[in-house]
Amino acid sequence: MAVREGEIASREAMSSRSPMPEQEQPTQEHPWEGQVEDHDVVLSTGFRYIDPDGTHVIRSDEFDLMGLGPSLQEAVDDFEQNLYEYVFHLAMLVEEQQATDRELGVANLLTQRLMQVVINHHRERTAEQPFWKLLLASRRQPERRTREWAEKPGSGVPKNLSTASLA
Repeated sequence: MAVREGEIASREAMSSRSPMPEQEQPTQEHPWEGQVEDHDVVLSTGFRYIDPDGTHVIRSDEFDLMGLGPSLQEAVDDFEQNLYEYVFHLAMLVEEQQATDRELGVANLLTQRLMQVVINHHRERTAEQPFWKLLLASRRQPERRTREWAEKPGSGVPKNLSTASLA
């Protein structure tokens, strides 16, 4: 899944913040706003920055969740893996009837988002090939990468700076 710069729908909470000055790299003091997406579904909005040691960090502003990696793409992948683990944890709490109202709400929201990822993935696969080819498709074909970080416009990304140079 490729990392790309992109536009996001601004949320009320994000749009009320004052714009940050453009900078070459996001820092913990001045992170860039954006969202983690998979198959055109927003999994979480949040912030990203690069630690002084070079570690890329993505923090959700919706949940207590983050992703880390030596590159932006690896931080996105780690974030999504942590998100799946969080959903499984919430599902166990729900099953054991130990989930709080907030945890029930988060579990419901994330389940809806992940189901939309599955639906979009299925639609992409079936639109790309006739049904009979899907039945014969080899499992060895690499999947198209769809997980990505999309910067919020005006979040500090210089217009002439490509995301690839940040990895």
